Amino acid sequence: MAIKNYTSGVNVERSLMLIEKLLIDVGATNISKSINEQKEIDGIIFMIVVEGRSMLFKLKARTDEVFKILWRDVSPRSAAKVETKDKIREQALRTAWKLLFDRIQMDATDIKLGQMELLEVFLTRAYDMQNNLTFFEKLKGDGFKLLQAKNSQTK
Repeated sequence: MAIKNYTSGVNVERSLMLIEKLLIDVGATNISKSINEQKEIDGIIFMIVVEGRSMLFKLKARTDEVFKILWRDVSPRSAAKVETKDKIREQALRTAWKLLFDRIQMDATDIKLGQMELLEVFLTRAYDMQNNLTFFEKLKGDGFKLLQAKNSQTK
């Protein structure tokens, strides 16, 4: 399989700790974690002051999607074993969080080296706690209408 980190042995807690350190390095405060129905950490919520304004952001580890991809490569014989599903689920968690760490590491590097501004990196992850949606999820839910050019009529 040619997927980055699909065999990662880095446990979720270590990836979380490393992500938090990177976020603190770029100015994050008030870091917390969100928990899904399976009692797993599925995201990190953090605050950063941008141009004098406190903003919330949410990073999500999409572990279910990783699990689906990893599960597709399991042989029918192995899939019949109960412990196989648990092992693949654990691997999906490790892989998703390690991928998120790698992404945030690159983002933090871009910010520190002046290649991108903080808000440029995290804008799609701006978080509306009231509706439990990121900016990207809001855009997607509205069919990306905000991004569509308006037709102008010439006279």
